[in-house]
Amino acid sequence: LLGKYQSHRAKKIKNINILKNDCYKVLSMVSYMGTYNLEEANNWFQLAINSLNLKKINIIPKKEVTYKDFKNSLIKINQLKESDKKFFFRSCIDMVLIDSKVKVEENEILRFIAEVIEVPMPNLVHF
Repeated sequence: LLGKYQSHRAKKIKNINILKNDCYKVLSMVSYMGTYNLEEANNWFQLAINSLNLKKINIIPKKEVTYKDFKNSLIKINQLKESDKKFFFRSCIDMVLIDSKVKVEENEILRFIAEVIEVPMPNLVHF
């Protein structure tokens, strides 16, 4: 699976802000997995981008983030240095845990993110 997504020889990106648009796409998708309420999804999105020190924008409309965009953004995010990938993934986890519930869809999207960006997936039962 991973071989299709990245090259281990790719040069590492040293600043998450270079990929801010990709971060916005992924964080938007994760936000929408947790709720049908747009205001709530946007609030969770804002908390995540604030934790990553990214420029404040509104959540990307759901219809504007395709699965292909999401996957391509993750491939780019995988080029970040290890510590930044873990920091980014932690913000995704924090968004999912904000309501103290982990839906099946949220868990699956986190598993996919972890696999593509090559970070460990924690057992969310312990959070």
